[in-house]
Amino acid sequence: MTLPIIMAVIAIVNMLIGDFTRVTPLMWLYLIVGSILVGFNEEMIHRGQLIVALRSRFGETGVWLLSTAMFAIFHLPGMFLGLGAGALFQVVMAFGLGSIFYLARRSTGSLLASMFLHGLWDFSVFSTHNSSFHLAGILAPLLAIAAAISVPIILRRKKRRDSMKRVSQVN
Repeated sequence: MTLPIIMAVIAIVNMLIGDFTRVTPLMWLYLIVGSILVGFNEEMIHRGQLIVALRSRFGETGVWLLSTAMFAIFHLPGMFLGLGAGALFQVVMAFGLGSIFYLARRSTGSLLASMFLHGLWDFSVFSTHNSSFHLAGILAPLLAIAAAISVPIILRRKKRRDSMKRVSQVN
């Protein structure tokens, strides 16, 4: 849970230091409802249904890689909806941050953890988007890189531990 906790802290600090002077009451409503719904829907698809479906056919590394890659590709249509080539950066970021949502789901065993974290992150990013200092935007690439490196290591260690347990039970 280290990376999910760090991500949550960054999101909270981002909101504490963000500039909300341009956010109208109607925008607050849209931000809150939108962040909750996006967090719920994207996590239900990618860390809920997709993980369960992939586990029937792949090992946990394959589950992480495929579900997170699908989550990242899910962000590609932004290329045609106004982001242009910047959508490719968003896809790479979505893979890294999606890995953290995967860790939240895996380490707690609950889809609610990844839904909450996803909604919190989106709310933090979109509500402070026009701020002059955007902590989440600055640290997101570092989080993404840390997650892309850490998840395979964590899964490899878990697999090794599980195989050691099986060997010791046989003996």
